[in-house]
Amino acid sequence: MFASQLAKAFRHVGPVALVGLGFGCDGAEPVPSADDSAIIDGAEAPLAKWDAIGSLQRDGSAYCTATLIAEDLVVSAKHCIVRSAPVSFAIGGDAKKPKRIVRVDRFVGSPVFKGGYGELGSDVALFHLAEAIDDVAPLAVDHRAWSKRDVTKGYSAFGFGRYDAVVPGTDGKRRTGKLTVRATSGRALAALYESEEDLAETLEGLDGVKLTSADRETIHTAYEHELLDGYEIFAGMAQGDAQICHGDSGGPFLRAQGSKPLVAGVVSAGITLGEVNYRCHGAFFATFGETTLALIDDALSCAKDVCAASCTGVLWKPTNGFSDVKSVCK
Repeated sequence: MFASQLAKAFRHVGPVALVGLGFGCDGAEPVPSADDSAIIDGAEAPLAKWDAIGSLQRDGSAYCTATLIAEDLVVSAKHCIVRSAPVSFAIGGDAKKPKRIVRVDRFVGSPVFKGGYGELGSDVALFHLAEAIDDVAPLAVDHRAWSKRDVTKGYSAFGFGRYDAVVPGTDGKRRTGKLTVRATSGRALAALYESEEDLAETLEGLDGVKLTSADRETIHTAYEHELLDGYEIFAGMAQGDAQICHGDSGGPFLRAQGSKPLVAGVVSAGITLGEVNYRCHGAFFATFGETTLALIDDALSCAKDVCAASCTGVLWKPTNGFSDVKSVCK
């Protein structure tokens, strides 16, 4: 990981868990409407129809969530990139007992590097798989831009949470639930709360825990943050919303086109307080702006043949244990 950049901004993200995310039942619509109030505390999503949503693993343990968008390509968060250890994509609703594990051989992050809540620019990355997965249907990417029309609407997020201390027995299970879009541009929290102190008092009241100086610094950063235009939105903290927390980074935010669920962004960060027993609020999602979409489209067209002359624009980097792409293509 980019530890120096992420230690402060993403101390709360690195595996983020969807605390309380879930459908009321597994047969519910994949992308609930804004008036769907049945999804409150969340549920597991074990059905095979969601197996395109898996976990990124290192040393046999899930650390982020990712989504299969082609038979050999998954999308996740840029801060989920790991260079120091082998990385794999695990299929199935239980990260501890995956149906199959496939090594990641290369990755590429969005070329948008400035801005964003974690100062990583567009917090989106692609991970190429060493083997194709031909028995799981990928999810398509949503090319529609987010706008003010999406504000107040509820959409579904998925992730693999690590929060056994909060909900025993749920460690590593795929979960899902609704989060309401609150802002697609500007200073999201400044628009929702009259002052930083108002936000702080609200969170302190919700948690029932006195804020520390570190908590207040986190709240200040979140309150002052201006969304990266076209590449970031804020969702959650509305009545009945589920909540991301420690374990779901890179998990998909789904929007429907007709009855078809599309990947419209990935979990980037939440406002997370505390040092051990995390208290999580809201979610910044990295969305697919023009430049990131161009990368995704190029990677989709080149996933099977990175050596093709037309594919040199995707600057893949090898993961631990694999050769540099340039040397492979010689």
